[in-house]
Amino acid sequence: MHPETLEELLLKDYGTIPKTIGMFLLKHNYSTLEHIEQNVSLTQLQVRDGISILIQKRIVRFFPFERVSKYFIDRDMLKRRLYFSIYAKFISSNFSAAHSKLFLKVLLNGTYKETEINTISEELLQQGIFKLELNTSMHKDTGFGEANVKKTHKLSVKFLIVNYEYLDQKIYENCMTKFVSKRYNDAASYVFKAILKCDTVSIENILKNLESTKVLICDKGAIVNDKDNVQEYLKYLVGSGIVLKGFDESRAYFCSSSKDVLKMHKICLILRDSAMRRIFNMIHSKPQIEDKDITIRSLLSVNKVKTSLLSLQRLGLVCQKCSGDYAIGPRIEHQWYVDLGYACLSMKKRIEREIRSRTENIDTCWNLNYYFENTTGDDNVWISDFISLSTDHLIFSME
Repeated sequence: MHPETLEELLLKDYGTIPKTIGMFLLKHNYSTLEHIEQNVSLTQLQVRDGISILIQKRIVRFFPFERVSKYFIDRDMLKRRLYFSIYAKFISSNFSAAHSKLFLKVLLNGTYKETEINTISEELLQQGIFKLELNTSMHKDTGFGEANVKKTHKLSVKFLIVNYEYLDQKIYENCMTKFVSKRYNDAASYVFKAILKCDTVSIENILKNLESTKVLICDKGAIVNDKDNVQEYLKYLVGSGIVLKGFDESRAYFCSSSKDVLKMHKICLILRDSAMRRIFNMIHSKPQIEDKDITIRSLLSVNKVKTSLLSLQRLGLVCQKCSGDYAIGPRIEHQWYVDLGYACLSMKKRIEREIRSRTENIDTCWNLNYYFENTTGDDNVWISDFISLSTDHLIFSME
């Protein structure tokens, strides 16, 4: 029996019937309802119920085509099931228990009909956690108009849905803040968080939005927040590409929209071999570098360079191309470069394989802990590792 794919494991979470329909749509996307009914061993009622569940979960979408509806599965939305634990952790860390309860209800339902917008849902809407989705349907009235024709009018129903884009951005900002704190110090992370709060980024606005009253520079001792002190940290942030310096004096600084700095950091954490990290960073900073230049610049032995390059190429982190002309010279030079998009895709595939192997044993792990009354917190360690893997997968998926 072949091992289950990650998509199959995720669809299994919604039940047997939605899983059957979802697996069919993964192979035969853009299918009509009749086509699905003819090719799965389910009754007509089961197919309609299953497709309704997947539509409610926002996993399956549809569009009209030649007087019929075509159904297709959204793979990105399906894989967002991996991030539910990250979203729940973020909400529970920043909001009350009542907010978390409503958020989980909307998150698990996909689309949630709120009969009355209360204070909690209004706050989450204002924060950008929720969005309102308007579902409009035609309704025939029983009365007649002047021309003895039944009148029709539109019924609009409001649904609450999770604003995934907003949550992704907030999780990225949290990860970036931790990265700045780890790379420099806590004071640098305070400056970065203050920049995120500024509409117009200037040193005066950064000072107003600082969470801490102490912004320190380690080699100069404790200094209360000062304009020159913030400028010193901005130099580090600009040098690393986290913050960009503009040409307009009214908007002197702004955060970089690129996620490459954090993605490179995540890849370097995955690479445990120091030689591989050194060569990977060098090729990324010096694109289209040749073999001889790598050996000279890396200060590593020839055998170590070859082994590291082959390992990086096998992982999909570096790419190679030939330069020169066969007719001109007898030797073709090989140039190395980093395609970060392809490297992130390769890392995502490896993370998915690791998550799949862990998810297959989730029931066994939790049942054993419950049966033996495990108090060592092994299940908490498992959940922490799973959230860490899911967070890395989310970062590599960002554009």
